Amino acid sequence: MNDLAQQPDPASATRSSSAGPAAIVVAYHFYPSPEIGARRMSALARLLQARGWTVAVVSALAGLACGGAQDPARAALAAYDVEHVPDRTSAVVAFLVSTKRLLRRVTGHPAAASAAGDRAPAAGTSAFHRVLFGVLRIVDDKKSWSWRAARKLEILARRHPAGVVIVSAPPISPLYCVARSARRLQLPLIVDLRDPVSDTATPDARRPFTRRWSTLRVLERYVIARAAAVVTTSAGLRDLLAARYPGARTRIVCIANGFDGHPSGRRTDTGHELVMVYAGELYLNRNPFPFLEAVNRLLARPGVDASRVRIVFAGECDSYRGVSLRGWAATRPCGRVLAIHPRLDSSKLKPIYQQATLLLNFAEGQPIQVPAKTFELLTLGREILVMCEPHSDTARIIRGLDGVFGVYSADSAQLDELLGTLYRRHVVAGHMSPPAASSVMRYSRAIQNERYATLIDDIRLGKLPVAVDPAHHGN
Repeated sequence: MNDLAQQPDPASATRSSSAGPAAIVVAYHFYPSPEIGARRMSALARLLQARGWTVAVVSALAGLACGGAQDPARAALAAYDVEHVPDRTSAVVAFLVSTKRLLRRVTGHPAAASAAGDRAPAAGTSAFHRVLFGVLRIVDDKKSWSWRAARKLEILARRHPAGVVIVSAPPISPLYCVARSARRLQLPLIVDLRDPVSDTATPDARRPFTRRWSTLRVLERYVIARAAAVVTTSAGLRDLLAARYPGARTRIVCIANGFDGHPSGRRTDTGHELVMVYAGELYLNRNPFPFLEAVNRLLARPGVDASRVRIVFAGECDSYRGVSLRGWAATRPCGRVLAIHPRLDSSKLKPIYQQATLLLNFAEGQPIQVPAKTFELLTLGREILVMCEPHSDTARIIRGLDGVFGVYSADSAQLDELLGTLYRRHVVAGHMSPPAASSVMRYSRAIQNERYATLIDDIRLGKLPVAVDPAHHGN
């Protein structure tokens, strides 16, 4: 038994005497991991345990302190039967990295500084190294963890017979390993996809055969064929998979992510200011420059008082794709109203959100994914500007919500018109209209998880899931 199970367990008597069904959750990211992906399975496990299920967990538990039984995380995990599977760095990758560093020192080749660090082969790396890195990272770099997690799953299945298995992704490699073990154990498998398996990159229309038979597509096909249910967090991914695998259509459902807790106080007075706040990281397609260009055009309009406009970025926002935001803005009008802070904890971020009248969300380039931040912002009682494509799943989520505006960055005319309208309402009129708490409650994680728990009950009883679009699911 693992080190967590050996700790004093106040819930052990309840677990051992419980006659409730057993759910085994395999999730690389799980509480107390700080990753936002950990929240979904962690909250679902709490609900299942409260509904009488015996919950067993296999996880890397990143962020778990080394303290004893008094550690708060260990106390919370005591409600479950936990198999802790720590992640380990690949010995082969470690050898390649050290060899690369040695060769650079010997040859005098400068080390390339990049956000990827030594996790990927840098420019100048030999073709041999690039090929070997590519082979080692087929699917992802969690294959070793996934095999070990699947073995722990089988141990838990012997302790808790006749249950269901829930596997969460990403990372992707646990899907195959867990599906294989669940099939051998003859346990129903629920596959939870927070992101697509094989559609994360822009498809190349010239290579349909390669896409269809890629490693990820083959893995996706294998897992879906063996799953009792596939749960996506976006309706777009659900529809794509249902079209791709028509024989599994009735087993593919969408249960959205959501916000934790309850919506905070709704504010309508702006103090005659337009204060725009973004907190997070600028990466992938989270391009802030079209928005900042629109602010430049706003500030250049006659009658606009720049002293009433502020922009606050907090987090990993110093640059986007190598371009410094401060350097870019220094010679432009928005530079006078732009403040950039480092990553802040919740206590320091809270007063910044309280000052905001408009919250920003960059969600472009992910048409079948909905950033978790989308749901969090809905709870803060402020108006929201979401940069997203008009037919994306994010646009589908926010459509019809008062005080939430979706704009595609390529449509500069619409963005200019919206910023002008916001300036007149926030600065001139001193008023805003955030979404009401009642209109966003359907995206409460608690409500979404009630649907999830019902699905798990149905799977255990042999019933087929019922597809429901969370964007149109009532309270």
